[in-house]
Formats: sequence, C-alpha cells, structure tokens
Amino acid sequence: MLRVWTAAAVVGLVFCAECLGQASPAGKPPAQKTPPAKAGAQANAPQAKTEEDAWIAEAGKHRELIAAVTKLVKRWRAEVQFPPARSESRLLPLLPPTTAAYLAYPNLGEALHQAMVVFRQERETSPALRAMWEKKEVAEAGPKIEDVLERVYRLSQYLGDEVVISGDLEGREPKLLIVAEVKKPGLKEALEETVSALSGTAGPRVIVFDPEELEMAKDRKPGIEPVVLVRKDYVAAALDVPTLRRFSESVDAGARRFAKEPFGMRVAEAYRGGVMTVGAADLGTLVGLIPIPDAKSRAVFERTGFADMKYLVWAHRHGEGRDRAEMELSFTGPRHGVASWLAGPGPMGSLDYVSPDALFAAAVLLKSPAQMFDDAREIARASNENAFAGVDAMEQMLEIKWKDDLLSLLSGEFAVEVDSIEESAPKWRAMARVSDAEHLQKTIVKLLALSKLAPEATEERGVTYYRVIGPPGGKKTEVDYAFVDGYLIAGPSREIVAEAAGAHGGSGSVGKSKGLEEMRAGHPEGFSAVSYQHPGKTALGGMAQKVPELAELLAAAEGGEGSAMGSLTAEPAVVRGSGSTAGMGMAAAAGLLVGAIAIPNLMRSRGAANEASAVGTLRTVNTAEVTYSATYPNRGFAPDLSTLGPEPGGGAVYSENHAGMIGDDLGNASCTAGAWCTKSGYRFAIKAVCLGETCPQYAVTATPEAAEAGSRNFCSTDDGIIRYQAGPPLEAPLTRKACRTWPPLQ
Repeated sequence: MLRVWTAAAVVGLVFCAECLGQASPAGKPPAQKTPPAKAGAQANAPQAKTEEDAWIAEAGKHRELIAAVTKLVKRWRAEVQFPPARSESRLLPLLPPTTAAYLAYPNLGEALHQAMVVFRQERETSPALRAMWEKKEVAEAGPKIEDVLERVYRLSQYLGDEVVISGDLEGREPKLLIVAEVKKPGLKEALEETVSALSGTAGPRVIVFDPEELEMAKDRKPGIEPVVLVRKDYVAAALDVPTLRRFSESVDAGARRFAKEPFGMRVAEAYRGGVMTVGAADLGTLVGLIPIPDAKSRAVFERTGFADMKYLVWAHRHGEGRDRAEMELSFTGPRHGVASWLAGPGPMGSLDYVSPDALFAAAVLLKSPAQMFDDAREIARASNENAFAGVDAMEQMLEIKWKDDLLSLLSGEFAVEVDSIEESAPKWRAMARVSDAEHLQKTIVKLLALSKLAPEATEERGVTYYRVIGPPGGKKTEVDYAFVDGYLIAGPSREIVAEAAGAHGGSGSVGKSKGLEEMRAGHPEGFSAVSYQHPGKTALGGMAQKVPELAELLAAAEGGEGSAMGSLTAEPAVVRGSGSTAGMGMAAAAGLLVGAIAIPNLMRSRGAANEASAVGTLRTVNTAEVTYSATYPNRGFAPDLSTLGPEPGGGAVYSENHAGMIGDDLGNASCTAGAWCTKSGYRFAIKAVCLGETCPQYAVTATPEAAEAGSRNFCSTDDGIIRYQAGPPLEAPLTRKACRTWPPLQ
C-alpha cells in the first residue's frame, strides 16, 4: 500500500480548496412554485454532484498539473537512490534484555534529500507546479515544511545506516528507547540548534545531554519532556533520564545481552537475506500483561488458542524494483481453538471466479465450519454452561440444525471480490465452496421464508439463478446467487453473478494469473489465504478511469505493477505471510515529501466537496418544500425530511405523509422532526414552525458529520436563501429565527 502514497498524495495537489469552494455558487430556489404534476419528476431529477464527481471535475481542470506530477514521479523512481539492504544490525545487541517490541528502519535522509532536489528542479521548470506552489495554502505551509525536511536531512548526515525503536517492559512499565550510531562529531550542536529553531512549534521540548550532563541530570517525570543522549559512538532518545542512564552504562560495560535472548535471536534471523525494515513483538510477554480477572476467564482465553502466541515478526525487503513483505506469527505449540481455524495450505478454486480487474479480492481456507461451530460452543460453555441455550432453542423453533443443515454443507473455502466502491452501484461477488448444493438451497429457502422472502429462479445456459429482493417494508436490496461447479456465487445482480460463472475455467481470472503462478512456484501445495488488489484504483475509486491523466500518474507511481498479491500459509505452530508490491520504498519517500504538503490541502478539498454537496442538497430540500406546500396547501410545508421522502415500504403511492419528493437516502422513515440524517459527510434536519397540523414556516440545517468533513454550517428557511457560518459541527438543528441571523452565501 505504500506505493499508492505517491499517487494518492500528489492527486491532492490538483484539488485546491478555493476551486471547490466556488464549485457550487449559491442561489435561490425558483420564486414560482413547482406545479404539483411535476413533483415526481423533481424527486427523480439528478441531485447535487457526489464528492467523487466534484473531484473528477477538478482533476479535469488541472490536467497540466497532473502531467507535471507524473513526470516528477517518474524522475523520483529513476533517480532517487535508497540505502542498501542490511543483513545484520549493530544496534540490536545494545538493547535491554527485556525488550518486547522492536522496529528498525533505514536512514532515509539522503533519499529524502534527493527527492526534494528533484522536486525543486521540476518546480522551477514546470509552470503548473510553480503555480500550485504559489497558491495561498501551499505558499504558507510549503517553505516551512521544506525547512523541516532540510533539517531532517542535515541531522541524518550524522547518523549511521539504521535507526532502532524498542519497547522495554522491565518492571511492567513500558520504556521507549530510540538508538542510532553516530558517524561524525557535531551531532549535539546540530540537535540543539534544530531544537532551538523549532521550539516555537507545538509539542514537548527536547533536552539534549552529553554523557557528563546526563550524570548530573535530575530525573524528570516520564513522558513530559523527551531526552536525548549524544555519545561519541551512539545517540539515544527516551522519555525519561533513567532509561538513558541504563543504556549508557550497558554500552560502557560491553553488555550484549539482548542478542543472546531467544527473542533477540529471532529478530536477528529476520535480517538474513537483506532487509529494509524489520518489526517484531514478543507476544508471549505482551499477552502475559493482559489483565484477566479470574481463573474461569483465564481458561476461556486459553481455549481460544491465542494465549499460546509467541512471536510476531515482519520484514520488508527490496530488490530489482520490487518490494516484498514477509510476516511470521509463531506459537509455543500446535495451534488450537480459534487460532487453528485458518486451515493448512491447499488449492483455491474460488480464485477462478475472480476477475483480474477487481479492486480487491481475498480467498481463505478455514477449518471445517462445523468444527468451528463445535469450538465456539466449547469456548462459550467454558464460561457459561448455558451459553448456547438460545441457539439450541432457535434450532427447535426454526426446525433447522445449524451444524447439519448449514455449516456442514460448507467446505471452509470462501472468497470475496470488490470491483466497484461507488456508493450508488457497488459491484461485488462472494464465493463459497459447498458440498451439497441441493440441501443448502433448501436451507436458504427456509431461512428466507422467515423474513417473508422467496427467491425467484431463472435458468440460463444450464445455470439456475436465484434473485432475492427485500426486506419487506425497508429499502429494497437485491442479492442474486447461483450454484456453479460446487461453488455458491452471490452478487448484487444476475449479470454480475453470470460474469463469474462465465469466467470459471477460462484464463481470464486471478486463479490463472501470472502473479499467482509466480507465487505458487515457491508453494506448490497452495496457500491458506490469498489477497489481490489494485491499490491505486482502490485509493482513487472511479477517478483513474474517468480522468486518463490520473491513470498515467498511477502507472508512474506503481512502476508498471498495477496489482499487488499477498498470501498466508498456515502450519501447525506457525503462520507465515508474504506479499509483493512494486516501488514501496520509492513511494515512502514520495509520500513523505508530497504527502506533507498535499494531504492537508487534500483534506480541505474533501471538506470543500462535502460543502458543495451540502449546498446542493439544501437547494433540493427547498425545492421539495415549495412543491409540497403547493401540492398539500392544507399542510403548508413538510415538518421533516421523512415527510418529503418516499413510502417506507417502497410503494409508488405518495401522500401528504410521504410525498416522495426526495430520495430515501435523505428522506427515510428515521428522518423525523429534529433527527439528523447523513449524506456525503453532512447531517441534515428540518425544524418546522407549525400550528396544529399546518406548518407555515420551516428551517433546514446542514452541519458536518465531523470536524474534518467540512468547516462551515449551512441553513435555509422558507425564504429560499442559503446561509452559512464557519465553525465546528452543530449539536442541534437551528430554529428559523437563528438561521436568519447568519449571512447569505454569496
């Protein structure tokens, strides 16, 4: 996922808050009331642009900037050099023997500096980049960030090739320690100068000691002020003085105890073959710190199998333009309980139904679902003998045996695929391997009947497709499914299910892809779980398809490797994972550089898009209120959003209680008077002024769902004027009088 930082961050450069802030100019609803005959058309008319539509529109206005950023990213990939892989650590032995958490990463100062130099060169030669840099928000923050990055680079020149962060649990109190080698004198003075220059920024003050000053330093309350020790050979940082003293004394004594501890030896093994980053945790020690109130709770926890966890180790390796991540979760003995539910490796036929164009897909092999049911029953009864009494009673009432009529019919192989994340039309598929399709279909029919639903069956090319639409009285949702060659396939439409059925057996699937074949080369027995994704497409949704320049930017950031795959392989006492992606190191530097500049602006742009959508929604509500008052003059204006919405059951008959003039996303049955209903990052509510059943006046309020969703609140009344006020989200809807004190939106 790190490789997408480049694309996701730089896209923020093209979305200026000023542009989106002007995307939807304010205006009044028509002075003339809409004739009642047109009310249905108003309800079904296109609503305000979605957030993604607003972003796509902005991207279309800044194609030159996107092209300039694409060129920048290509130069970063070609010219920025990352430090070589490390096959051992000179810092690991220095850590306390009670270290329980470990993270080591390379000194990226030089790579970050190279990326910054390239950026400055491109900024000088690119009018689009230069114009972006001169915009108000970036012009204010950019130079400050450049200064910080330059200082980080200068400090990095004093350090060795690795920085280690460790967590020591001695005395059950966590102790943080950061260590690096010192390769030239002058670090203390450089640190003090940097601390002094940045002392005006928010955050605790950093105190820098040399060994003599550390001896005389008074102990401070841990966590208040970070302290740094600069020796001739090492620099160390901690949150308290005693931790630094113990480190310095241990180094002087030549102690190398952590390297001889079992956990330290396991971490050292992770360096073999060369690594960029290593992370590890002594889970056995950490799990021992979990507060468990009594013996019964301890017994339940032990039955889950997670009490036997030993180590978690993660390593990131780089080579030949591709990065690989490796993970290992080990146990003190054979996995059991919930920890054993991930089955051993094997073939995964469900991947033959997954499209290589999927945004995300995952497949997993689990232990027999029936056995998992027995495990869950045993674990639950360890704490409460009657824990499954309700389950047993439900079986008798439904005349269904969960184990015999459902779980035993599933093999334990499951897969899911997501092709589109658009809110209006999500596209997904789910697959499960079954052992008895006929029996399972009977169980499904019986379960659906409990909700007064029945699947509609149609046959095409020898495959029977079932359609279920429900639930009754609620928002209509369609799910279709079919049984194909021993697999149950489900999706939101028959066409989507049919696509998967047609792909089976062909070469156009993830199961037959080159990437999976390469992974199988080292695992002929198969896998326990597999993941597949297009990180760039997932991050940008439909934007990359609708704006060709964004697709080019993604290709540049990903280095031509559009998909990423990962796998898990379960053994009796260990679970191993691996995944390959392209350009993770490149994206890390690019993300640090561009993300620091672009992400705040991107968040403001997202808020601006939400604000533009909220203003459009208020116009829609105002128009619906005018239409409602003309259609039902005895009622005046609608007292709430639910009244303007459709019939809860989904019927086509409209009334003064459910006029069908806005969609159910905003006018559903829960959107009653004073209640908030959410759409596109904003909450909406109507507060009417009513005399009996007649409401001659109203006020509608729009407020951000959270502070980051928008910086302005909006409102409107029966005069049709949209008003605003900057500030935090509101807790309650405004009254008509309060709304009219706000200034009109220009």
